[in-house]
This record gives sequence, structure tokens and C-alpha cells, in this order.
Amino acid sequence: GTVYKADLNSEWYKYEDKKWANAIVLKDSVDIIGEDNISGAIINNNDIYFDGVDDYLYVGLERKNFVSNISISVNFKFNTFNTSDVNGVIGNWEQSGGGIYYSKGKLIGCVYIVELETYVNTSVSFNDLLNYHVVTMTYDGSVLKLFLDGNLVDTEEAVGTIKSTAAPFLLGANPNQDGNGGFYLIEEANVNIREYAIYNTTLSDSEI
Repeated sequence: GTVYKADLNSEWYKYEDKKWANAIVLKDSVDIIGEDNISGAIINNNDIYFDGVDDYLYVGLERKNFVSNISISVNFKFNTFNTSDVNGVIGNWEQSGGGIYYSKGKLIGCVYIVELETYVNTSVSFNDLLNYHVVTMTYDGSVLKLFLDGNLVDTEEAVGTIKSTAAPFLLGANPNQDGNGGFYLIEEANVNIREYAIYNTTLSDSEI
């Protein structure tokens, strides 16, 4: 895929230190603003606002075969929590794929493992509506890890491969396949997103 080199002065990483050019998709707010894949979300100076109702940004990567290696990172701030439902930040998780979302007081990173026929989850307690955070999820075929602001907060052992999905990755919601080759939104999030990155490699702890 195309590599999008983000702003080197961004606060949450330094390109020369973190090897972010390995990303399949890497975009900061300036890159995102140039997209034609935004549906409803409001563009601000430094981020994109998703209303938690029907806003999303289409990332793509349908049927992407990650095999056993993936890393997903996102810089975001929640505005409100829908406490009765999942709040999807980035990804696709409908019996395949994976991503990062909020649910019932926790941030959760997940991947669907073919051999286990289920999702494996990592999580951390979270209820902050004031500040931006960077959450990164990595999987290397044996261990799923979750990082909050560069700190390892949870791990889960699970040997296997990641199930690919016909649904695309989205920001701000979870795409549910409609059976006709398209999708509809579920689990929308009221969130501001500054930057995101998706990798078909596993970032090391020192790279996060």
C-alpha cells in the first residue's frame, strides 16, 4: 500500500526514531483533511470530529491479509461515551478483523484469531473526556499487546493468524457487512481524531 509520511513535528512520535514509514497507512490531520473519504465528520484545524451518530472516515484495506502481524495506532480524544454500546475508534470487528474501541469503562484492542474462532482482547480502564491519548495495539502471531500513551498496559497470549474481512477499516464507527458487498454503520463514537496508522508489521515495544 501507499505510505503516507506524517508531520515529523507531531507530538506523539518522531519519524526518525519510530520507523513509522513502515506503515501501510499513516496520516496526520493535514493528510486527513485532503481526503475525499470523509462522511459527515467535521474538519477542524488539528483533528477530525465524529458526532457518534453517522460520521465516519473510510480507510479501506478490505480483504487485507495481515497473516499474523498487525499494529494499529490512533491519537484521539473522546467527547462523550455511549455507555450502553461499543464506541468504535478505528478498525472493523464483525467475526473478523480487529481494532480499537471503548466499552463500559475500558479501552479495548482486539483481533479475530482464525484458529481460535473468536476475538482475543486486551483492555485498560479508561474514562477520560478531557485529554488526547495515543493508543496502540500490536499482534505478532503469539501475543496481543495494548499500549496507552507509550506504556504497555495489557497483554494476552494467543497463537494464530488474523482473519481477513471484506469490510473496510473505518475511523469513528464499526462497519457491519450488509450482505450485498457494502456496509452500514454500528457502534459509532463521539470522538476527535488527530492521527492514525495501520501496519502489516508488529512494532516493538521500543518503537511505540
